[in-house]
Amino acid sequence: MPYRNIVFIKLEKRLLNDWRFFTLSEESQLNFIKVLLCLAQNYGKMPKKLEVIKTMFHTKQHKTTIEKSIKDIQTNFPKFKETDDFYYMEDFEEKTNYIPDREIPRKSQVFPKVVVDKEEDKEEDKEEDKEEDKGMVKLFDEVWDLYPKKLGRKEAQKHFEATVKTDQDLRDIKKAIENYKQSGTFKKGFIQNGSTWFNNWRDWINYQEPKPNGVPESLQGFIKKDVK
Repeated sequence: MPYRNIVFIKLEKRLLNDWRFFTLSEESQLNFIKVLLCLAQNYGKMPKKLEVIKTMFHTKQHKTTIEKSIKDIQTNFPKFKETDDFYYMEDFEEKTNYIPDREIPRKSQVFPKVVVDKEEDKEEDKEEDKEEDKGMVKLFDEVWDLYPKKLGRKEAQKHFEATVKTDQDLRDIKKAIENYKQSGTFKKGFIQNGSTWFNNWRDWINYQEPKPNGVPESLQGFIKKDVK
């Protein structure tokens, strides 16, 4: 018999690699988890009054901060919707073990229901994978547009998806491209194909152009000058 008084939500570990989640601010990421918990606690609904939400979140955040987080969550997760009175997550019941009162499983339905549930989960996972794939392609396109030599896109995208997992990674790779464009190697016309550069992009995050004596600018002060 299902637990009717204890509602669990499915919080999948792949959420950490979901661009919709990691492009949120850390504050909004935390609030997103709290939103899911509040929805589970109230059977799929959450009041819209910010003062009530603040109480439910048990937070000291200002109401404007909470409001901004909710807007960001709605932007990244279109299934998080609202009415005049409350917020709700479309198809939220698929994320919980909650069974409405009108659905009373019978013994004869146990095994068929398990099979159906597994098939529904598979279809749901496929849809979520598609959404994640679309998001990653969108982020890659954004970064690819910044890179000057567009050869080897397919391999470059593989390297991108394998290494860019967080919002910080996204910022770092953009910084790495800018550093690469400012390097002496690039200015001399020696530009790597995208497939090559994206395999080693982290080398350029904190890159500093060496001085004529072969020492990076940040270390020049440690070199003792010749005393005449």
